[in-house]
Amino acid sequence: MAEIKLDDAQINKALEAAILVAIGEAGREAIITKAVDYLKRSPTSGYNSASPLMEIVQEAARQVAKTLLKDKLAADSEFGRQVVSLYADAARKMFSVENRDKMVDRLANVMADALTKERY
Repeated sequence: MAEIKLDDAQINKALEAAILVAIGEAGREAIITKAVDYLKRSPTSGYNSASPLMEIVQEAARQVAKTLLKDKLAADSEFGRQVVSLYADAARKMFSVENRDKMVDRLANVMADALTKERY
């Protein structure tokens, strides 16, 4: 008797075809509708106010910005120096004598939140 060998891609393709036939057009429409409703839904927790679709768009925008900034930093050393200077100025301002009390209060609040808030 001959042995039949199928790779994972062939099995997945056959399984996909069988499922699509089994659920029919109405099933496909229902799945698409539910998926779109899920992507548009309002968040259920206060932690994040974006819908899943907006989260996807925001993450894509972050990735594009990260790539553009990384490329700009690699190609333009003067720009890199300006960014370093900007961060150094911000750090000096943040830790200046005039802002010390505000910074201590903010750090204390962040530490308290980290220790007392439920994370998951």
